Amino acid sequence: MVAEALEELALPDVAMLHFSQVFPVPTEAAALLEKAEHIVSVENNSSAQFTRLLDAETGIPIRHTILKYDGLPFSVEELAERLLSAVKEGK
Repeated sequence: MVAEALEELALPDVAMLHFSQVFPVPTEAAALLEKAEHIVSVENNSSAQFTRLLDAETGIPIRHTILKYDGLPFSVEELAERLLSAVKEGK
C-alpha cells in the first residue's frame, strides 16, 4: 500500500524502505536511514512497536509515525493523504 500511495503522490526525493523481517534488523538499515532527512514509519498497530525497535537497534530517532489500529488495512487513498501530510510537516 505504501508503494502505491507514493506512486500516486509522485513526490520527488521520497523513497520507501520495506522490512520483510522485523528482527534482527538488517545491518544495512542504519546506513540507509541515516541518509534520510525525515523518516516516517507506517504501522498497523497502536504502539509503534517496529518504530521503537528501529530506534533502539539503530540509534536513529523516528519522529513521525502513521499508525492504524482499528483492525482494517490502510487504503491507498488514506496513506497518500497521511504521507503527504507527514512530508509537509518534515520540511
